[in-house]
Amino acid sequence: VIHSIFIGSLWIDCFGDSEVVSLTHGEKAFVQMKECGTFGKGRWTTTCRITDAAGKVCESFSGKWNSKLTTKK
Repeated sequence: VIHSIFIGSLWIDCFGDSEVVSLTHGEKAFVQMKECGTFGKGRWTTTCRITDAAGKVCESFSGKWNSKLTTKK
């Protein structure tokens, strides 16, 4: 979504769900990018979950995709 087309600084909000699959080994990464709220709240917020071929979660990350993602434990 493109914001502030007529007034203010132009910026783009990238959001939605994505799935990346390894065709060789079957691992998957599920990436969720949150839609920006009013006045920029939640902007760039991302969570990621990586699973092995059996569907077991191997790793999870969260944070802001443009600055820092940290491992969830």
